[in-house]
Amino acid sequence: MLAGTGAASGLRWHAILCLPVLFAAGISLLDTIDGSFMNFAYG
Repeated sequence: MLAGTGAASGLRWHAILCLPVLFAAGISLLDTIDGSFMNFAYG
């Protein structure tokens, strides 16, 4: 929804892709941390 709103308001493409890329990077980091923690917890 934010990307669509940004595109409609005339933002450039790299500004529109900033939020989804940051979201994916954050989810990847948190999933890696969670996986490492659970590996030690179950190990």
